[in-house]
Amino acid sequence: MAEVVFRAGVGAVIINGAGEILVFQRSNNDSVWQLPQGGLKTSEEPLQGVLREIREETGIEPGQLRLLREHPDWLAYEFPPEIRATKTFIGQAHKWFLFRFTGVENGIDLQAAEDDEFQAWQWMSGAELLEKTFSFKTAVYRKLLAEFSDHLSNTGEWWVYAIRCRDGSLYTGVTTDVSRRFKEHQAGGRKCARYLRGKAPLELVFHSPVGLKREALRVEKRLKKLAKTEKEALVLGKLTLAEIVGSWQEQ
Repeated sequence: MAEVVFRAGVGAVIINGAGEILVFQRSNNDSVWQLPQGGLKTSEEPLQGVLREIREETGIEPGQLRLLREHPDWLAYEFPPEIRATKTFIGQAHKWFLFRFTGVENGIDLQAAEDDEFQAWQWMSGAELLEKTFSFKTAVYRKLLAEFSDHLSNTGEWWVYAIRCRDGSLYTGVTTDVSRRFKEHQAGGRKCARYLRGKAPLELVFHSPVGLKREALRVEKRLKKLAKTEKEALVLGKLTLAEIVGSWQEQ
């Protein structure tokens, strides 16, 4: 009997502050979305490999990610017959990692990616991912959603964020759920910050975790006192939040 062969690989579940998952649309199939994954090179450690794959496929650099968890098992799936006929292995077995995206969203630059595997990206819920991915991957994805379920919803961690208004000004705020709060601002209703009303379109240009509410309010106070040039430097990645907060503490 022929040996059953699975290709060893790595994969990433990348989430934002709202627990939404970063999912990518395949370049060769508009109807299919999936998580970043790829083969593991010889003598390459899984964590090293997954960071390489993320950078090559999405343009996201390791510095824009915070490792949260590693799945304890290698998860395998078999290819359907029409795909298996083109491969030298019957399926793939991946080691999966959970990351939180800590960069700015314009840092998700598929044009900067080395591979052309993906054409678009979107934040999705786990349910949306299961509906839009390959059917032969859904069993593995369900296991990932179950293992990482405590991170795939609001965990109570506070985030600071910045929104650019139509007039170019920057508004900063704090929240436990960046995606929900931004949608409230965009809606322009009673939950929208007074400063942002009538200033659409709005663009979320920065968000970063800062810990507990007390720390978040302290950081927000500091950001609101920054000059416009300093805020722009933060948005562009020329200044880090740690540098800004650290310089304030030293004063």
